[in-house]
Amino acid sequence: EKAQKYYLTRSDLIGYLTVEKETKILLSLIGKTSINTLVEIGVGGGVISAKLLNKLSPDLLIGIDTSIHMLHIAKKNLYSHKKNPLKTSVNLIRASIYYLPLKESIVDLFITIRLLSHLPQKKLVFRELKKALRNTGTVMFDYYNRNSVLSLSKLLSGSYGDSTDISTLRLESKAADFEIIKVRSGL
Repeated sequence: EKAQKYYLTRSDLIGYLTVEKETKILLSLIGKTSINTLVEIGVGGGVISAKLLNKLSPDLLIGIDTSIHMLHIAKKNLYSHKKNPLKTSVNLIRASIYYLPLKESIVDLFITIRLLSHLPQKKLVFRELKKALRNTGTVMFDYYNRNSVLSLSKLLSGSYGDSTDISTLRLESKAADFEIIKVRSGL
């Protein structure tokens, strides 16, 4: 299946090292902040969530993906990685980032990795995130540096997503009454 094939390509050494680096960066940015509700949109196989689950110990971890097959893989990964099965409640939901089935103001931390660059309606995404985010909440996402060699190779191969630059992304987020505060390069 397509989902299994994608997951396996992310399970090789390069995929493993990429996830390790991404997780390390996320944890350094999160710091010692207390997280009650963590939501990963585009959870895929749950590899990043599994690593964050044990480091952050949120009360609730929600993984959202459009692929039921990836959610099955995430279920196996998340439940096998839980150190304390009674501490964190894990919910996996099949849903679109454009219509999040979450209550208002419940999320402390949204994470979405390798997803936003591929979405055409970013303003809608920011509106959905804002609805479910607590006033003190945080959204962390990566976004392709369109000037990098990696982005050029993806663009040439047709797998890039779009070419929105960060200044345009800031404008789209502001139009949704959502402000990008900090931009960090390096992923």
